[in-house]
Amino acid sequence: MSRAELSPSFADYYTVGQAAEFLGVSTATLRNWDRTGKLKPRRHPQNGYRIYLHEDLQELLESVSEGQISVNSSAPTIDWSEMGETEHFVQFYENDNFLVESVSQYVAAALTEGHAAVVIATESHRRQLEIKLAAAGVDTSDAAANDRLVILDAGEALDRFMLNGAPSASLFLETVGAVIARLSKRFSRIHAFGEMVALLWAEGNRDAAISLEELWNQLGKQYHFTLFCAYPIASFDHALDSDPLEAVCVCHARVIPAESYVTISDTGDRLREITSLQQRALSLEAEIAHREQVERALSQREKDLADFFENAAEGIHKVGSDGTILWANKAEYQLLGYSAEEYVGHSITEFHADHDVIHDMLDRLRRGETLENYPARLRCKNGSIKHVLINSSACFEEGHFNYTRCFTRDVTQLWHAEQALREADRRKDEFLATLAHELRNPLAPIGNSIQTLKVTGFDEESIGIMQRQLDQLTRLVDDLLDVSRITRNKIELRKNRVELESIIRSAVETSRPMIDAAGHHLKLCLMAEPISVEADAARLAQVVSNLLNNSAKYTPHGGNIELAVEKKADAAVIHVRDNGIGISCEDLPHVFDMFRQLDHSLEKSQGGLGIGLSLVRRLVELHGGTVNAHSEGRGKGSEFVVTLPIATAAPKARPQRNLENRPAVSRLRILVVDDNKDSGETLAKLLGFKGHEARTAYDGLEAIEVAEKFLPDIILMDVGMPRLNGYETTRRIRQTPWGQQPKIVALTGWGQAEDVRKSVEAGCSAHLIKPVDFAALERLLAGAKNAPPVAG
Repeated sequence: MSRAELSPSFADYYTVGQAAEFLGVSTATLRNWDRTGKLKPRRHPQNGYRIYLHEDLQELLESVSEGQISVNSSAPTIDWSEMGETEHFVQFYENDNFLVESVSQYVAAALTEGHAAVVIATESHRRQLEIKLAAAGVDTSDAAANDRLVILDAGEALDRFMLNGAPSASLFLETVGAVIARLSKRFSRIHAFGEMVALLWAEGNRDAAISLEELWNQLGKQYHFTLFCAYPIASFDHALDSDPLEAVCVCHARVIPAESYVTISDTGDRLREITSLQQRALSLEAEIAHREQVERALSQREKDLADFFENAAEGIHKVGSDGTILWANKAEYQLLGYSAEEYVGHSITEFHADHDVIHDMLDRLRRGETLENYPARLRCKNGSIKHVLINSSACFEEGHFNYTRCFTRDVTQLWHAEQALREADRRKDEFLATLAHELRNPLAPIGNSIQTLKVTGFDEESIGIMQRQLDQLTRLVDDLLDVSRITRNKIELRKNRVELESIIRSAVETSRPMIDAAGHHLKLCLMAEPISVEADAARLAQVVSNLLNNSAKYTPHGGNIELAVEKKADAAVIHVRDNGIGISCEDLPHVFDMFRQLDHSLEKSQGGLGIGLSLVRRLVELHGGTVNAHSEGRGKGSEFVVTLPIATAAPKARPQRNLENRPAVSRLRILVVDDNKDSGETLAKLLGFKGHEARTAYDGLEAIEVAEKFLPDIILMDVGMPRLNGYETTRRIRQTPWGQQPKIVALTGWGQAEDVRKSVEAGCSAHLIKPVDFAALERLLAGAKNAPPVAG
C-alpha cells in the first residue's frame, strides 16, 4: 500500500496490540476478524506491520452496539440450553472479556429458563459478570434473593477446603458440595461455573488442580449439574505443557478451544484455521525438537568442557580481580595438597612463597598483559615448595578486570635437575682449574731441574726431582683415565686369591713418601692370622693407597695415621684413621662424589683433583664391598672403613718371577716414530745409551721411508700423527716384502681395551702406554724376536 493511501496522521493508527486492547479482544481474534473482513488493516509504510485506523475500530464498536454485528460473534457458537444436565466441560480463553461474555451467556441461559446458577470466580470477573448480566436484562439481586444465583469468591472458597496444599474431599463437600446439594433439592438443572482450578494452576499447584477436577466429577455423580471450568490458554505456553494439557482435557466431557478458533463461524474458515494450526503445531514441534537437540549439544559441550578442565593433567585455577581464588581443578589440588575448602575462596597470595612475584603477576594481568612460562614458587600444604611455570591471561568485560585464567605446570623435578646441572658445571669448572694447577705443579721443579742440568752437566738430585714429579704427573693422568673407565663401565678387574696383608704393605710402600714428607706417624695393626680376598691386587692396593694419601693430605704436619685390619664374620674390614682436619656434617654425605673437594684454604693447598675417594668407592663396589666415612666434625679427624668379602676357595700355587734375573738384551735396530720431536729424540737417545741403534721419524709417511732403508728389528709406533696415523702406517708396512720381519709396538697415550684391539688388528705386536715404563720396554726388547702381543 502506498503512502498516499495513508492520508491521516500516524497518531490516528493503532498497532495490533493497541487495537486488540481497544476492542477488548485477543490478537488472535483480531487476526480472524481481519481474515473474515470485519476489519481492514493497513500496512505501515516503513516496516510493513499491520496497523489499524482509529475510525475503523470505532465504527466496529458502533456496529456491535447497534446490533449490526451480533454480540455472539465474540462468544462461542454454543446453545447453552442444549448442554447436558450433568456435563462437565472446559473452556480455554485468550482474553478475559471473552471469558466473561461466555460465562454471562451460560448463567443467563440458566436463570432465564427458571433454573439455578452457581458462580465461583475472582473478584474482578464477578464484577464484570454482574455488569454483563445486568446489560442482558438479568436481575441478579432477585435471583440471589430467591437462592437461584449463588456467587462465591474463588480464593475464599479454596481456603475453606485446601489442606497442606491439596484439596480435602470432606471439606470440599462441606463447602461447595453443600451449595450444590441445597440447590439440587429445588431445581432440576444447575449451571455451575468454577474458576478455582485456574487459580491453583496459576500458582503452579497443578496436581491440586487435577485433584479438584476429579472432586467435581465425583460430586457430579451425586447431583445433577452442569459444570463450566475455564483456563487461560497462556498457562500452557511451554513445550512441556502438552501432557498437563492432556490431563486437564481428560477430566472433562467437552473441550472448547480458545476464542481465536471458536469465533470463526464459516466452515471453510474453520477448516483453514485447523490446517493452519496443524502446520504451526508441526512447525512448533520441529522447532522444539531442534531446540532440544541444540540444548542437548550445548549441555554435552558444557559437560565436555567441564570434564576437560576439571580432569586436565595440568593445574588450572581462576582468580578474581581482588586476588581471590574462584575455582581450581583436581590437578591443582593434587599439586599443592589442599582441599577445595582450603583453597577456593582464599587469596592467591597466601600460596605464593614470594609475595613480590605474585603482586607483579597480578599487576601485569590487570594491565592486560599475557604471562607465558612465568616462574613462581607455590607453598604446599605439607610445607614443601613447588617450582611452577604459570601461563595466564585476564578476562575483561567492558574494560573491567573480571578474572584470570591460570595454567600451572609443575617443573619441580626439572628445576632440581637444572640445579644439579649447575652444580655439576660449577664443580667441572672447579675441577678444570684444579687440574690445570695440579699439572703445572710438577712442571716447575722439572723445569728448574733441567736448568740445573744445563749448568752442572749432571746432578743426581735434579734427576731424582724430575723422576718424582714425572711420577706425580703419571698418577694424575692414571687417575683421570680411571675416572673415564669407571664412568663408562669399562674398567676390568683381574681377580685372584691374594693375601690382604701383601696388598696393605704394597699400598703403604706406595704412600710412604707422602706420609714421611708430611712428618706423620703411621701405625699398622695387622692380624696374625692371614686373611685372603678375591681381588685385583693392584686395584685394591690403589684403594688403600688413596685412603692413606687422603689422610696424609688432610692431616696437619706431624699427625697420626692408623691403618688397621680386622675380621668380622665372613668379611675383612680395613680402617684408616687420622687426627686431621675432620669432615663437617654438611660435607660428609658428599665425600665420595666425583670432583668433590672441601672448600678450605688448608685443604686447597694440599692439592688433588677430587677424584681419589670417588675411585675408592667404585673400586670397592666392584670388589663386592662397601666403604663409609665417619667424622665427629671439623678438627676431630676422620675414619674410612672398607669392608670386603673373604675368599673361601683354597689358594692356587702361582709361579714366581725373578725380576732380578732379567735376560740380556742384544743390540737391536730400533725406529722411534713420534710426531712429538722431543719425545721421539729423547727416547731414541735413551735407547742409544742402552746400546741399541736408534733412528727417528716424525710422521707415518716418513716412517715408511726410513723403515725401508733402515730395516729395523723393532718399530716403536705412535698412533695419533699427522699425514698418516700409526694404525694405517703399520698396515702399509706389513704389506711390504720387508714389513713382516720387524716387531711393531704401539707407543701411545691411548690405553683403553678398544685401543689395544685396534693396535693388534693393524698388525702391532704389543701396546705400550705413554709415559713408557722403561722396565716393561726392556723386557719387550729382550724378547724382540718372538714376544707375543702384550699391553703395558
